[in-house]
Amino acid sequence: MSTQDLPARIALLQVRSAFGGGRSTAPSTFRIQSGGPLLEYSAAVNALAQLPKPVGCAPHLGDGFIDLGARLLNAEERKAREQFVEYWRKRGGFLAEPHDPSSGDPGALVFCVGDDETLLCRVVDYNEFQESYDVAAGGLVGGPPGWFLNLDPAAAREAHRLGARHLLRFVEREDDRTSQSEGWTIAVRQGGWGNAQEVLEHAPGSGEVCRRCGKEPVKWRLTDTGPPDWPEVQLCGGCAADWLLEMERRMVARYRDSFAKHPPDYRGMAADLYQAIIERWKRLPVRDEVQAILEWFRKVANTGDAE
Repeated sequence: MSTQDLPARIALLQVRSAFGGGRSTAPSTFRIQSGGPLLEYSAAVNALAQLPKPVGCAPHLGDGFIDLGARLLNAEERKAREQFVEYWRKRGGFLAEPHDPSSGDPGALVFCVGDDETLLCRVVDYNEFQESYDVAAGGLVGGPPGWFLNLDPAAAREAHRLGARHLLRFVEREDDRTSQSEGWTIAVRQGGWGNAQEVLEHAPGSGEVCRRCGKEPVKWRLTDTGPPDWPEVQLCGGCAADWLLEMERRMVARYRDSFAKHPPDYRGMAADLYQAIIERWKRLPVRDEVQAILEWFRKVANTGDAE
């Protein structure tokens, strides 16, 4: 397949992910248009790529195949699509991020993760996919690979290894949050949504000694996704707890002023943060100061009193 087929491949990846979704493997045989022949994947990509654009797809499952329901958009639909595309063009492209103008670089690599497949393309290919195909099935979440290290570490590390600027997940799995909710993976983002995050992963058994204290065996791996090389530090349980406690202190400092100014508005957020802290400390020795932090968030959540 040529790079010209990449937008069509992204469309089929999204469709297969919608019908598989991590629960079962979706078919890889397609009917592109109503009444058309059944095509295996490569032929389906080629047939879809050759259709006049923009194409609307309303897929549904057949007996062992996916009926893509592809058709040329009518005038009204085409106008709406053109407005949609123009809106994103003005923002710098479909993957451009307000805090980082370079993220819309047409040549930047994009790592797409589907139901049982991955695809490496460029921003320009993804933009063309959005301009050419209106797929009424599935969806995605995306961002820098580091944002997904706690959610899908294998995909995040592969995207980073390949030099991808963006990671797009077209599939949502039932166990996506299990590692976090059970405390095996801990992610801390410094500041707002656009900031890189540090991720602490339970990783015992290496036989190495903690890089901080130089005494206890390694139990955790700390990765900073801010620098380009994603530096890692191997930590014992105690040193991992010390690191996390410092992160909790910084978080409380960020929220204390906001909560004090508008306490009733933050009760729900305080309740969510309280639960997140409990999850983060499930596998680490809990410091006394953590109990005090928990008590403060619980008070804000229950009473609105942020003093």
